[in-house]
Amino acid sequence: MDKPGPSSCKTCPESSTPPLADTTKGIWINGVGDNAHEALMIAYRKRLRIFVKTAHKPYDLVVTCVLLMANLLAPNVFRLRSDGLWDEWQPMRDLYARLWTGEEIGGPPWEEDEEEEE
Repeated sequence: MDKPGPSSCKTCPESSTPPLADTTKGIWINGVGDNAHEALMIAYRKRLRIFVKTAHKPYDLVVTCVLLMANLLAPNVFRLRSDGLWDEWQPMRDLYARLWTGEEIGGPPWEEDEEEEE
């Protein structure tokens, strides 16, 4: 089965592959060159599980905004958590508000004191 995005989805340091948003292949986003880290990949393959670290690189803003929207569109199947604090998500929330005016985010979609699952 084909994976979304380029064949090297974890990091693509020399890649200039554009982001992918496709109804069949899913969503694939990563930085470019030194600004790449781990790609955000959202694709349904029997079970939806997404984990991504952006290391606060520039594409973090886009990734977190996409994650906020996914959580708001499908809160029963999409659980959003972060090892950061909700206050650190302010730039992402500002972008979200500019892109989707009238869509309320509310508070953090996770408990601030929530323990990470192993």
